Amino acid sequence: MNRYGLAGMALGILAPAGFANNGETDKAVDLAPLQEEMININFKPGSGVTFDGGDSFSLNMRGGLIFRYEAASQDSAINGAGNTVNTFDVRSARLMFGGHIFDRKTRYMFSIEASNDLFFNNNGAGNATPVKDAYVERDMMQMEAMKLVVGIGQMRTLYGRETNGTEYGKAAGEFTLAGRSFSGQRNRGIAASLVDNDDKWRVNLGLWNSDVAGGSNYANEDAPNWDNELSYSLSARFDPAGSLGDSTFTTLDQARSEAFLWGVGAGIFFGNQTVGNTPGGADVEQMMYNFNFAFKTQGWGGLAELYISNQEIQGAGTSVDDMGWSVLVNYSMENGWTFGGQVSSVANDAPQAGNFGIRPVNPTGTSYAGEGTTMEYGVFVSRDYNNVANHRVILEFLGQSVDQETPSQTDNNLILRATYVLVF
Repeated sequence: MNRYGLAGMALGILAPAGFANNGETDKAVDLAPLQEEMININFKPGSGVTFDGGDSFSLNMRGGLIFRYEAASQDSAINGAGNTVNTFDVRSARLMFGGHIFDRKTRYMFSIEASNDLFFNNNGAGNATPVKDAYVERDMMQMEAMKLVVGIGQMRTLYGRETNGTEYGKAAGEFTLAGRSFSGQRNRGIAASLVDNDDKWRVNLGLWNSDVAGGSNYANEDAPNWDNELSYSLSARFDPAGSLGDSTFTTLDQARSEAFLWGVGAGIFFGNQTVGNTPGGADVEQMMYNFNFAFKTQGWGGLAELYISNQEIQGAGTSVDDMGWSVLVNYSMENGWTFGGQVSSVANDAPQAGNFGIRPVNPTGTSYAGEGTTMEYGVFVSRDYNNVANHRVILEFLGQSVDQETPSQTDNNLILRATYVLVF
């Protein structure tokens, strides 16, 4: 830890006295000397560098890297001839800046992504928008049992639980199939939250430009609202034994919590979009529902989540119903090893002309835009290094079953992933 006294440079530039004209005489006005402030500079591996100026200022700077090797044996009856994929990817290369300014009630976050291969960006089509987070939030009102927090900018919507957590704290190498298809998309807008003073419950209301679902054709980060109406989200969580985290949520329990921590949550998303994401396009109205349960205790952690979606093109009589669910369980040992398994499914109700509805977001394997069901199931093992959760290697083996009903075709794929995660 180093301490640096930061003196005001303005005193070395401006004259020691200024002059103000009151209309009668010129009077010398002494400039009050700027108060010297002390800033603590801390570095912690896995947490970055923090400049701490007390109540008036803080800045944390971090970098994040995710490297990936994937080998996939693809049946590929849907995509064409069978093939095997072997590839190395830079899944994420990110810079993150966050802290508070003026007082601890005003907080900010800014992050930029350099990799073009992050599946949960821009509807699974790659990183078309490098700005991930760019928002300010403020504690607007403190009440006896709760506070009102308002945020504005581009941020997580807090719809769903799993994919609103950190990308660098996932138990497995990827978010579950349903999570990354029905949620996880950052959005531009404004959000207001009522938060319990003990952070045991939280209620969120948001107004947004676009969709929250990563598998929706209307999900676009860093984009304007093409419809004449905004989209809305209403969500809540209840964690009676203590908060499991919002944007920091993970099923990992490396701290091996002595208490049984658990929480339930639910959310509704009212989407208003236009066909083709163009002004004047036909109105698309969407209703999505999320229900979730999570827990941590004695190294065990888990998540169960359900998504239901309906999209309708107004005046066209076109309607699509989609559903997804996920179950994930993992166990973290004291020596840094974690073992776990997951199963997740996305079911599409009808053929989706023009990518209408929610599509399964598959970073590897088979994708389709018709009626059918995709399921992923597998096991994973990870190892934490240097006693920090932000330096990990993850090995996972997945099976992927894609059953397309229109036309009738089936794929069965096997996927091996090795992922390296580092936050510095």
